[in-house]
Amino acid sequence: MFTHDQPKSLITLLLDETAEFGDRDDAAMDLCQFNEPSVEVALLRIATSSDEDPELVERCGESLAAIWCRKNKLDRTKINYLQSAALSILTAYCRAHRPEWSL
Repeated sequence: MFTHDQPKSLITLLLDETAEFGDRDDAAMDLCQFNEPSVEVALLRIATSSDEDPELVERCGESLAAIWCRKNKLDRTKINYLQSAALSILTAYCRAHRPEWSL
């Protein structure tokens, strides 16, 4: 179970470039449980960055997909800015969970 302050702590960890990769990856994965706009902003920051590890970019794309599918709200404008690793996983996830969305 997550606490009220959990998204903020997870966002801080995700965006901390000095943190261990595994911790950042876990934060990205856990953030998919939250609907706050700040969560999407943080995930997008990594998923659109060409300077981040492709595996972390992919994880952020997956979490974004989970959030958007749960909310039934695909943000097509933001998809255009995703790095290829994030876009690939997001597309696969959405096709599996929201096949009515033509991606």
